[in-house]
Amino acid sequence: MNTSGNLKTIPSDRALDDAHYLLHSALNAYRREQRNVRDSQASPQTCLEAVRDCLDAAACRGISLSVVVLGHWRTATTDMLGEGAERFLLGDVLTGGHDLTVLQREAHLLDTVDRDRLSGLSAKGATVKVVPGQATGVIVVGSELALVNSTRPGQSGAVRLLRDPDAVQALHQLTAVLHDVAADFDHWVASAALLDKDLMVEVLRMLCLGAKDETSARQMRVSVRSFRRHVAAIIKTLNVRSRFEAGLRIGQLAMASGLRPPGHLLDMPAEPGTD
Repeated sequence: MNTSGNLKTIPSDRALDDAHYLLHSALNAYRREQRNVRDSQASPQTCLEAVRDCLDAAACRGISLSVVVLGHWRTATTDMLGEGAERFLLGDVLTGGHDLTVLQREAHLLDTVDRDRLSGLSAKGATVKVVPGQATGVIVVGSELALVNSTRPGQSGAVRLLRDPDAVQALHQLTAVLHDVAADFDHWVASAALLDKDLMVEVLRMLCLGAKDETSARQMRVSVRSFRRHVAAIIKTLNVRSRFEAGLRIGQLAMASGLRPPGHLLDMPAEPGTD
């Protein structure tokens, strides 16, 4: 995994505002053209068949499609495509030669099973990323079709099946914006492991302060050699080249997952005269 020169920045408020605007544009386009949209509200089985038809049609033309899943992994897929969603995405999409991208929201709510499933998808060739914000289920299939999960607690089957080109294009642009500000899932997993360890959080805090190693080691009550060993472990785990990049990476990943980065928790200044 090579991240050299390819660090993403923390998503700006402007980028997120643009994403929300695109989502509203898509829904407005859907409302304007609602009378021309077939299967406007559909069951998971109907949605699954519609997506499969798109993939089959693309295969007949000798082309591949891009399938993007946005939202919380389990609910986004099962609510819209049914219980066989994961097998379908692994089989018909990935094995069928199409591109699969998962934009996972609320990553900190994932359980161990879902983390393993997403890691498995990544290992099989899917692009899996973590994006900030709440979980709105959307699936975009090329420029042909989009599904929007409008299900509310206590409801079922409230999935909108969109075929209007303007609506599908707007949702495609939404997922493209979110993809650009998203964090790599494997990197997020690595950062989550670090943030689960109190010692590593303390090391990250000292890195964010910019204090000298001797000062950091003294405040943590460890040897300078031990402190540097912990720093080296963080750099290796995050697959970055420097302490500065480690700080950027941990901030980006924490923001993307909806958590506060360690630098925001700092309330103790470095000692006078330290760098």
